[in-house]
Amino acid sequence: MKQPKIIVTGLPENVDYEDVEMFFENRRRFGDTKPLDIEFNEGDHSAILTYDTESSALFVANRSPMKFHGSELLLRKLPIDEIMGSDEIIADNGIDKAQTQLLVEDIPEDVDKEILEMFFESRRFKSCEVIDVDFDEEDRNALVRFAKPE
Repeated sequence: MKQPKIIVTGLPENVDYEDVEMFFENRRRFGDTKPLDIEFNEGDHSAILTYDTESSALFVANRSPMKFHGSELLLRKLPIDEIMGSDEIIADNGIDKAQTQLLVEDIPEDVDKEILEMFFESRRFKSCEVIDVDFDEEDRNALVRFAKPE
């Protein structure tokens, strides 16, 4: 059975897994709705929450945006890739699946071209091979070109 997932972005830099767990298991905020699993990514200040039912995931996702230690969290329910026959997650953002470029905006000041390359070539994205990163330090955005559309 495929389980619904939510991506949480905008987590403050000073939080850890336990902080995220306590926040999303708070009865006053979410009642009896608790995540089955939390994948915390300290590097990009995000987390993926897995829920037992679609209605639980929607209940939590619909509470976005919300504040956590002064930062605004954005929660978005992620569809499950039915084609792969697994729990692989794909973002439902209308991107043409044949494109080999990705525009990354609002890049934090402490991130540079090299860090972007390492991020997209990390094991998290499996087979991503970055060809080039056109980094605009003034506007804090980058155009990342990949070898394959996947």
